[in-house]
Amino acid sequence: MLTPGNNHTVIESATTNMWFDDHGILCSIAKKHPPQTEEQIEQTMKDFIKLSGGRKLCMLADITDAVPAKKETRERAADEFPKHVKAIALLTRSPLSKMIANLFFALKPPTYPMKMFNDPEEGREWLKQYLKQE
Repeated sequence: MLTPGNNHTVIESATTNMWFDDHGILCSIAKKHPPQTEEQIEQTMKDFIKLSGGRKLCMLADITDAVPAKKETRERAADEFPKHVKAIALLTRSPLSKMIANLFFALKPPTYPMKMFNDPEEGREWLKQYLKQE
């Protein structure tokens, strides 16, 4: 299970809890939540962009409890994420979440490396190869 250490500052939003781990990887745990309004989606994207600080990040994201996003939200993320992401390791313990993620990425393949994992440490190890890349 993905959890922050005691020395990590957790940034909480309506949909996720996020923190940077000791390697500089942005870790994220999706919350169960009702569908977001357009304003909430816009704020979430602004928060993510601000958090990136203008650099591309490696992300370790637990999507087990993620709520399926609307088409517009998926398209916005598909447009914005390549500007701010080097690679994403997705974690899920839910067969439904895995199926939804696989379907989304099959329809709109990301332009950055993305791989699914069950174990956070395996995902973290995979991401380390991308940390030093520009």
